Amino acid sequence: NRAQLVRLSSSNSGSGPVIAAIRNAGVEDLYLSGGVGGDTGANVAMSYCAYCWIRNIEADKSNGSSVAMTGTFRSVFRDSYIHETVDPNPGGGGYGLSVNWHAADNLVENNVHWNFNKVMVMRASGGGNVIAYNYMDDGWISYAPCFVEVGLNASHSTTPMYELFEGNQSYNFDGDSTHGN
Repeated sequence: NRAQLVRLSSSNSGSGPVIAAIRNAGVEDLYLSGGVGGDTGANVAMSYCAYCWIRNIEADKSNGSSVAMTGTFRSVFRDSYIHETVDPNPGGGGYGLSVNWHAADNLVENNVHWNFNKVMVMRASGGGNVIAYNYMDDGWISYAPCFVEVGLNASHSTTPMYELFEGNQSYNFDGDSTHGN
């Protein structure tokens, strides 16, 4: 229980000039397909923003996280349909939703996540996130189609804590032991 502050900077070391977080920006009523962004984003990458939102989108055929929330604060992802990766294998190319490093107090509500390697992962998130009333199905690995991949997942990197999962429909609610858990 040792709180930490993260300084937003233009360098990986955190010693560069401070940059302001984006505030009150949103994406609504949009269809996206074929995004390529690797491990932390492909179709929609919401990064280092506060009070932002993604609503009523359809996103498919991504290579990378279809929707990635990285370093977000009190942002919302709702009423959307994300589906089908082109790379259903471990390694970040086939993730549906990624709630990533420092993302805190976000709401993910009333979405359908279907046909990914991992339909949903949290990686070193900042806590206080709510994943509520979503439908998540068909997480798989192309080279091991009988392996049951994790459905609802708050443990794909160290230290996700105080996360709430409520009222979701998923084929599996589990943890994994990848990246130091």
